[in-house]
Amino acid sequence: MNANVSPRVTPGLDIQAGGLLNINSASAQLQVHSCLGTAYTRLNGTIDCKNACTSTSYSNFQLGKVFVSPGTSTGLIRTQTAYVPLADLTRAADNNFWGWNSDYGGTVEYYGTSAISLALYSRYEYYTLKVSCPQLSLYTTTDVVGELALTGGKLALNGKTLRIRGTIRYGTGHHLIGDPSARLEVVGKLSSPISPGLTTYLISSQGVSGINCRNLALRFGGAASGQSLKTLWLYREDAVELQSPLDIYDTLNLETGILRTSTANLLTVLNTNPTAVLHHTTGWFMVYYGFVSGPLRRYIGSGGGYDFPCRVSEPHQLLCRLGPFAAASPSSAAAAGDSEPERP
Repeated sequence: MNANVSPRVTPGLDIQAGGLLNINSASAQLQVHSCLGTAYTRLNGTIDCKNACTSTSYSNFQLGKVFVSPGTSTGLIRTQTAYVPLADLTRAADNNFWGWNSDYGGTVEYYGTSAISLALYSRYEYYTLKVSCPQLSLYTTTDVVGELALTGGKLALNGKTLRIRGTIRYGTGHHLIGDPSARLEVVGKLSSPISPGLTTYLISSQGVSGINCRNLALRFGGAASGQSLKTLWLYREDAVELQSPLDIYDTLNLETGILRTSTANLLTVLNTNPTAVLHHTTGWFMVYYGFVSGPLRRYIGSGGGYDFPCRVSEPHQLLCRLGPFAAASPSSAAAAGDSEPERP
């Protein structure tokens, strides 16, 4: 292990911008702690774990609380395995590398020439998550507060939940890989009721410094099954653009925000239950906070009325309802788009 470390300001480790700590062996030991429980790692440089953090050796490396300096951070932890060093789980601003209660944080990068599948004891909360291996597969519900950087590889949801609060940056040929069991929660900077048990302090409810979180794009690949989700939940303050076809097997929940689609990037809800598309309304005039700007295709069963919360000339008064259908074929489909819909 070699390091470029500055004098410590608080008990622990201080790696300044441009500094590098290489962990070259799984048998090495790095324990940042104190008897008062106030040990910190200030990480504005890089910790490169290489292949040292494994399922049996990751506990050799304990960073305590990890924080970065205010502003756009250069703090980076790199690993070629599914593991990074252990860290304090206190969800406070002085542990902000992970994006907790802060509008800035650090980056965890999974890199190498082989695909990596996250596992038990892998990290599942990130400020910035960077994929620089061919494919990274999720193990459990995963939060990304700032940026998901798919600049060097793909991210497979693997039947799990991905919660993105910031933005996604794509490299050439890289995308999300969905599946019929996966769930995507597209959340904004405001505290959200989307997931039970998700409190406002779990991850940042602030703005995200140094990252353009506006106009998030969703791009799926991996044949037809990769362009699918069980559930898509939108709770966003701005517009989200779909840049590939996407099939929803269970529920499309449009709580707030705009989901932009097109004929080439068609959103299809396969669930024939009339309640498979949910949208938030308020007031006597039925003002719709969440809606689709562009075409939406729904599969229709027998009985019930089907809502199409799609944009018209008045951006927030936008419901088209088809049905009820007495005996329609479950395989039939209907679509609504930017044209003026029929009012219920």
